[in-house]
Amino acid sequence: MARILFAISLLISLFSGCNKTQVEYARPDEQVATGQREKNSSTMKEAIPIHLAVGSFDPLSHTGSPSLPHELTLKRYQEDKPGYYIVQFKGPVLKQWKEAIAATGATILDYIPQFAFLVRMDHQTHKVVQVMQSVRWVGIYQPGYRISPDLMKKLSEKREHLIELIVSIFDGEDVSSLESKIKTLGGNIIEISPRGGKIRLAISTNKIADLVCLSGVRYVERVPKFKPAPINMKRRAE
Repeated sequence: MARILFAISLLISLFSGCNKTQVEYARPDEQVATGQREKNSSTMKEAIPIHLAVGSFDPLSHTGSPSLPHELTLKRYQEDKPGYYIVQFKGPVLKQWKEAIAATGATILDYIPQFAFLVRMDHQTHKVVQVMQSVRWVGIYQPGYRISPDLMKKLSEKREHLIELIVSIFDGEDVSSLESKIKTLGGNIIEISPRGGKIRLAISTNKIADLVCLSGVRYVERVPKFKPAPINMKRRAE
């Protein structure tokens, strides 16, 4: 009887020891971290397009960024000057992700669907930002992205004529410096918005490409033509 009781107690201790050594539960913070890694991993495999006026594209797809005319493409910015980039995150943007970008000295500007922002930063900051775990892709905000589709068609026209345009400018840019550069291109400044965010001008169509390549230009479009509202000619009932 004593031997039977001893054998039973030994088995209980063995099974108890197995459960204690082989089953370990992750702490809540570890579970969250694991879930975030799995989410990021799955998001990387999914298509996440960036939507611009020039079109929509997934920069990590086999087609990559849209094809642009040579004169509307930049290979790189000068290392000693800041430039404008598109920074796309891996998923729905978290506050701490934006804070981490800002902590590098970069300036976060406008939002671009999906999960992307226009960011102003220098060459060294660009190197830091593009390897952040939260960042999916970083690319230059090309001059070809800054032009309305109807103006893109004007680039191939051989006939030159004056055209009125509205130039949107990034916050923090030196408007007077940009105004001087526009005049150098032969542009005639018509009006500058009170806050300096937009410039209305007239310029030759053969200078449109040079205009959108100016640093600080966010977007260029034609001055909209407003049509008068139709007059209701029906006679009132007497």
